[in-house]
Amino acid sequence: MNYPLVVIPIIVGFVAHLIKFFLLARKRRRMKLKYFFEYGNMPSAHTAFVISLITTVGYFDGIYSSGFAIAFVLAFIVIDDALRFRRSLEDYGTAISLIAQKIPEIFSDKKMPGFKERIGHQTSEVVAGGLLGFLLTVLLIWLLC
Repeated sequence: MNYPLVVIPIIVGFVAHLIKFFLLARKRRRMKLKYFFEYGNMPSAHTAFVISLITTVGYFDGIYSSGFAIAFVLAFIVIDDALRFRRSLEDYGTAISLIAQKIPEIFSDKKMPGFKERIGHQTSEVVAGGLLGFLLTVLLIWLLC
């Protein structure tokens, strides 16, 4: 098994989550472990991870390998999900929250908590995640291999 193909993207994803954690803690002026696992916000850790995966597979197996093609398709799906699908879920969350304000007894039950309205990414967050993923991967390949 070619361990850098697995280890480097995991390190990059972890670093992206750490950056997101500290940026959220600074923005909200307190630290909570849940910030590490939140969807959305800067940078996109999912994008950083899949761009790192593409970069490592391209470096070790070549850009004409089947592994690179699979990593590319996976990255396309993940990034599209972050930009479009989860952003549409945000719209539904906003609509449901507006309904809950008008009819509060619907959400008085403990089984029906409020909805998160921020789960997708802005384009700038995805671009930042992609740049972080690529640059950190290149640095790690240079340092470790």
